[in-house]
Amino acid sequence: IIKHSHANEVLVNIYKSKDSISILISDNGKGFSVVKVNEDKSKHGFGLKGIKERLKLFNGKLEIESHDGVGTSVKIIIPI
Repeated sequence: IIKHSHANEVLVNIYKSKDSISILISDNGKGFSVVKVNEDKSKHGFGLKGIKERLKLFNGKLEIESHDGVGTSVKIIIPI
């Protein structure tokens, strides 16, 4: 977030239920095109790729919502 988003506010929430842990991260930064990152794997998304690979080890899920010029929200769900 510090390196790429130019955000001045970041919120991190961690929730635990009986069957999962959810981590919600949102910022008010410049955002990005999720579609472009997913399409152009050669230039972008190594940080996100790393997160996805780590989540596979735990059967976790990653959800990203972002648009150019708008902040980003990331939701990580890890089953217990």
